[in-house]
Amino acid sequence: MRKTLSIIAASTLLAVGLSNTALADEGGEKSGLFVGVHGGVSLFGVGIYDETGKKATDKQFKDQTGTDASTASFNVGLKAGYQYFFMPIVGVRGYLGYDFNGSRVFGKGSKFGEGVKDVSISFQNITLNADVMVNFLNTDSFTLGAYVGFGLGYGITGLTGEKTIVDTLNKGQDYNGFNIPINVGIAATFAGSHKVEIGAKIQALSAGYSSKTKNDKSEILMNTHVINVGYSYIF
Repeated sequence: MRKTLSIIAASTLLAVGLSNTALADEGGEKSGLFVGVHGGVSLFGVGIYDETGKKATDKQFKDQTGTDASTASFNVGLKAGYQYFFMPIVGVRGYLGYDFNGSRVFGKGSKFGEGVKDVSISFQNITLNADVMVNFLNTDSFTLGAYVGFGLGYGITGLTGEKTIVDTLNKGQDYNGFNIPINVGIAATFAGSHKVEIGAKIQALSAGYSSKTKNDKSEILMNTHVINVGYSYIF
């Protein structure tokens, strides 16, 4: 009896193993290099902190700059990398990403003087990312799943407007810096190679200017939280 049960158990395990192998070969998303583009909306926020580290309220920010602390802008970007699936439902990917967040008003010209143009600010971000992917629906030609991960980025801030004002704002202040976006979203893959994603990038660590003076906690930080739709081709 024990021998019979052992044979049945071994046969079952072998069948499951063969089934999983077949599924990995014939169904699910494939591993490979990929390139992609995306576009969406960026909630572009600017945080101003005084020498004690206290953040300006929305009202204080508007009184000081003449504009809102957070405004909506557009976002476009590119990415390229490699994805690998250990099994049909679980995979990982690593990729280099580039995001451009369209310009927003940083300070109304009227705050700097009569007849002065508005000062605008834009933000570019270059990131090295790692995501975990889980596909909870797999067929031969379609997969549906979700992903979560993070990036290590370097943000580049650009100021445009009246030259004398821009030069004053840039003097002794570097608004570029490292940041950490959290990546989350859902993804569907068609015909093995065409992936469509709806995702978000949430800034966990923001880039911007920080005072180097001892006991001075003054900062101006760029917060770009993004929601976008993307397309990738998997080779």
